[in-house]
Amino acid sequence: MGVILAGVSETDDHVQLLGCRYIPIPTERYEHQSGAAIRVEREFSQQLMRICAAEGLSQIDVHSHPFGPSPDLWFSGTDDLHEREMAQYIYEQLDNSLYARIVMNQGFSRARIWLPGSFGPQPHDIPEVTLVDFPYTTLDTSTSRPKGRARRLKRGRSA
Repeated sequence: MGVILAGVSETDDHVQLLGCRYIPIPTERYEHQSGAAIRVEREFSQQLMRICAAEGLSQIDVHSHPFGPSPDLWFSGTDDLHEREMAQYIYEQLDNSLYARIVMNQGFSRARIWLPGSFGPQPHDIPEVTLVDFPYTTLDTSTSRPKGRARRLKRGRSA
């Protein structure tokens, strides 16, 4: 489990989160851990939000579901509840900050961003995640295509 701190590039109809730092969450900072959920200490979460506020960054939580390499990977009900609460808190407390989440298993991934709406934050699927290594690696999260078969893009081309 970890957090990506990201800058934001936004137009009227397009949002890009540009990850600049990955922070793994040390297991000693878990407040609760079971087969169904992990909860991070409040102080650790608040520390990350202070960094986001000070540096104008957004938060992308990254976690896994240990159910094998199934393409039927989805966010759980526990994920939904936690993410809705986190997004609401972030949008109330931090200006110009967004909240997203990536879930992975042993071969597939899904991603979504929570955007403010008239009935509170609402989830929106992120169809593609680009890992900025060279050459670029793209994960198609809309089909949960296996990571090992990720499409490679030539250097300098944006995705």
